[in-house]
Amino acid sequence: MQIRVVLVEIEGEINLGSICRLCKNFGFSELYLVNPKLELNKLSTAYGFAMHAKELIKDIKVVTSLKDALADVDAIIGTTAIPASTISNPLRFPIPPEELQNMINLNGKTAILFGREGTGLTNEELNSCDTVVTIPADGEYPTLNIAQAAAIILYTIFRLKKGRKHGRFRSASQIEKNKLFEYFSQLLKKIGFIEAKRPIAERIFRNIIGRAFISGRECHTLIGVFRRLISR
Repeated sequence: MQIRVVLVEIEGEINLGSICRLCKNFGFSELYLVNPKLELNKLSTAYGFAMHAKELIKDIKVVTSLKDALADVDAIIGTTAIPASTISNPLRFPIPPEELQNMINLNGKTAILFGREGTGLTNEELNSCDTVVTIPADGEYPTLNIAQAAAIILYTIFRLKKGRKHGRFRSASQIEKNKLFEYFSQLLKKIGFIEAKRPIAERIFRNIIGRAFISGRECHTLIGVFRRLISR
């Protein structure tokens, strides 16, 4: 199981150091920062909170765009503290952490995205994810600190890593799934699906595929079905 932790526009040294320590606690070593909002040459506080995970700070990969951070991953899991209030926003129909067992790509690389301390991930950023996870909390104050959220999610994934073995089938890669999404979009156009509602239909289909943890063979079979339907 290969896990990449991606922090989008992180601002606080304490949070960065704490998350590095968590990565070390649970056996994850790949950490990407997307357009960080702190001075990377002045991280004394972060080093202090990282404790025995200081080497992870030195190995951090810094990129300017989320696209660069996700270039070579096979599955993308976003995080949000704000669930949907209406059916009109399928981006924010998240799963709880315990359901991550069906989302983690055992045979490839999975990226876990954590958003900004103040505003989280944008809808556009969530749209790049295969699925979205949220940590249920009391309605009066449902938003957790980013390091607290990371602790719960990374621990959950650690338990999955210790308790699961590779299956006999190869899970679908991100390239294969993107091709499937492309054919689904073409099929919607082919059948004359209402143009204004296509983005919602496409997102819901992506949610389903993200939760299904499909194999490469299943993905190619669906692509074949869609291709034949489009060619008629």
